[in-house]
Amino acid sequence: MKRILVSLCTVALLFTACTAPVKGKNGVTYKNAVDYNDYIVQKQDNVIKLIEKFKTVSQGEAQKTDAFLTDATQQVDKIITDVEGMPEWKGSSDMRDKALAMFKFYKTIFGDSYKRLVAISSDGEVTTTEEKEQDDILKKMTDVGTPIEDAFLAAQKEYASKNNMKLEKKDF
Repeated sequence: MKRILVSLCTVALLFTACTAPVKGKNGVTYKNAVDYNDYIVQKQDNVIKLIEKFKTVSQGEAQKTDAFLTDATQQVDKIITDVEGMPEWKGSSDMRDKALAMFKFYKTIFGDSYKRLVAISSDGEVTTTEEKEQDDILKKMTDVGTPIEDAFLAAQKEYASKNNMKLEKKDF
């Protein structure tokens, strides 16, 4: 009889451990798998809003655009710190790690690529050489960014599958 009680207690403890909230070093408590996923998605939404704002801001003065890019880089850096503070979820950090790679990529976009694109066109005249440089920057952003974003999406799908979640597609 003692063996049966011990086994039942062990099962009960495992069930509780799997559903217990988990607190990260970032101070955020994740109540369940959906909370964990949504935290990353919310950070991704914040970055997408910055990208959309860049499209508008970049039509104005170069100084204001540069200031915006500096601020955006700092905001993405804070997102990186927040995501680094997330715990593993059920022993896996794959989705978090892929999200970190994606946010680090976005940081280079704001801190380097976008700044260079603005600098090239700041005088109002773009030479053939500068136009080629712009094309090269945009191509590199796509060539580097697409695999990183695809890896995150694959990790997120796997995470959803393991945690019996259904993902909803968002259009931006």
